[in-house]
Amino acid sequence: MVAVQVDARVSPPPGSAPILTIRLTPKVEGAFAPVDLRVPLMLATAATTTGLEPPGAGRRWWIYGLSQANQAELRKVQDMVRHAQAQPGYQRGGTLVIAMEQRELAVTPPSLDHTRWTTWMQVSRREGFFEIWTGTPREVRELAGTRR
Repeated sequence: MVAVQVDARVSPPPGSAPILTIRLTPKVEGAFAPVDLRVPLMLATAATTTGLEPPGAGRRWWIYGLSQANQAELRKVQDMVRHAQAQPGYQRGGTLVIAMEQRELAVTPPSLDHTRWTTWMQVSRREGFFEIWTGTPREVRELAGTRR
């Protein structure tokens, strides 16, 4: 799950969602098929917020999660890696990159461009959220290379 804390005056644009990007490359070519996924998240209607502080005055949380289909797709990737690890002679290691694209969400009026924007991630329901980025809506757009 992903949680974004924003100024309470900001609303996510209709149809917008953060994109979870996952790239997994084996250390030894052929150990398993490389993975390059871009998975749109969906606004969660009833979400557990274990590990998230109450948003505070003038702030609110947007909580996003994976669809059932995307959860199944990620389980297939996990199964593929487990299968590769069980093969005789498997050489462990590789590169894992996890990124969160938020530019579609960072649509704010100029008066709110400098408000605080904090993004948190949860990788397991048993664990809480951890902070992955803090900045402003303007910085989200600048990092994505987009303007208004």
